[in-house]
Amino acid sequence: MIAIELIPHSKLEADADFQALVAEYSEECSIVGMPETNRDYEQYERFEQAGFSRMFAAYNDEKLIGFLVLLVSPNPHYGCKIGTIESIFVGAEYRKSGAGLKLLKAAEDTAKGSRRNRAAFKGYDYKTSRKASKTSSRMLALVFHLLRIPLSSI
Repeated sequence: MIAIELIPHSKLEADADFQALVAEYSEECSIVGMPETNRDYEQYERFEQAGFSRMFAAYNDEKLIGFLVLLVSPNPHYGCKIGTIESIFVGAEYRKSGAGLKLLKAAEDTAKGSRRNRAAFKGYDYKTSRKASKTSSRMLALVFHLLRIPLSSI
């Protein structure tokens, strides 16, 4: 059974499965032209302490199988906070388990926490703004909402 938790960065880092998952993520998701990944654990801690990040973990029973990092930043143009997914990853063995969508849903639920955000989510029709295949439309909708919706509840 897949479970999602909003957890402190220190708990994620302390999980015995996390380092292997990060290594798999780094290998699969490196960007051509960028330097090798060099995670700054202290920066993640500082972001969390300042209220600029949220960490979500996906578990299959007790085993960590995925994670999502939501960065929260002020947007002076709109006078609110905006959420951006910095990273999302599910280990290869657990893909197609629904863990990735559950991570996105947890981040979306966090973003939708206030009445103002629920109204904005309800009123936005991503299908008219984004072309998406049937298989990826839900994921695109969640990501697109997270990039565009104020996070006043965070």
